[in-house]
Amino acid sequence: MMKHIVLVGMLTLGLAAGLQAAPGDLWNVDFEQLSTEGTYKVEMVGPGPDGGVGNAGDKWNVFEISEAGTAAPIGMPLVDATNTPGSVSFTFTDVDAGAGLLGAYGHAPTAINDLVAEYLFLGPQNGGYDITWELTGLAPGGAYDMYLYTGGYDAVNGGHNADYNIDVDGDGAIDGWGPIAPGTPAPTVVNIVADGAGTILGHFGHNNVGESEIGGFQIIEIPEPTTMVLLGLGGLGLIRRRRA
Repeated sequence: MMKHIVLVGMLTLGLAAGLQAAPGDLWNVDFEQLSTEGTYKVEMVGPGPDGGVGNAGDKWNVFEISEAGTAAPIGMPLVDATNTPGSVSFTFTDVDAGAGLLGAYGHAPTAINDLVAEYLFLGPQNGGYDITWELTGLAPGGAYDMYLYTGGYDAVNGGHNADYNIDVDGDGAIDGWGPIAPGTPAPTVVNIVADGAGTILGHFGHNNVGESEIGGFQIIEIPEPTTMVLLGLGGLGLIRRRRA
């Protein structure tokens, strides 16, 4: 009996200390050039080229945007990494008047991964232009990790810097600009809490001269501590029954 008590205590502490060890639902979005403007498709793309979450067989929502420019608002419903549809959607709601349109382009990547080969761009930018977006249909007040990728990585062109600006604590206020992994295809990870309606608001942009390139993003739910502990206790119950 004492062994079971000690094991439960260790499991509870371990789960509370490492919540990301057992992540919840995962949604993946890859920005690409136009094939059918304003629509999307679902295909298999591996996790990020140097980091990220998920598996090689996961499904990605491919958001196709015209190189010539696409006006906001434009959006799409998302399937999760298992290709299961639900309530989650991603939408570009606005583009700064000076920038005008969204566009997408591509370079040859250093690795076979079209997450960075094609990308959303906003430019030219010499006035801090940005695009506004929202994710809706998430768990109200839910905790998430968002993996943000820049794009256009190859030996000749390199990747242009990009910035993000997100309401990270669900209070409706944007919390300040930060870089999206400039100079490397590794993702920038942002911890976010959805607001009471299950919405995350954000911006992509770049505050310097040049163009901003965003290859895509992943967003993964972080289960609540209580849920993870209960899952762990359920597993212990199975072990106990098997031993019996």
